[in-house]
Amino acid sequence: MGFPRKVYRVSMVKLSADGGSGSVIYRGKKKRKKQSKSLRPLERFARRAAKAQRVSASKYLSRHASSNRDSRDGWAEDYARNVWRATRRGLKKLKF
Repeated sequence: MGFPRKVYRVSMVKLSADGGSGSVIYRGKKKRKKQSKSLRPLERFARRAAKAQRVSASKYLSRHASSNRDSRDGWAEDYARNVWRATRRGLKKLKF
């Protein structure tokens, strides 16, 4: 069975009284990533660092909001602790 290159997957769904069940009848080839072997570790580290920064920023924002809810100017009182804990969470995601 031949499909155009843009077709990634063809699924067949069978409906019955007790529910539907699906099965994949064709799965196309995924494109291979074009990248030199020497740059793969660097790209992996850059992606991991970006994810760690995202986690750290998200954690800081939630702690900031929580500190602000708890007391007046709470974000200023808890700033150092919030930054430290968020940074620590980000470093856990970085996994050196």
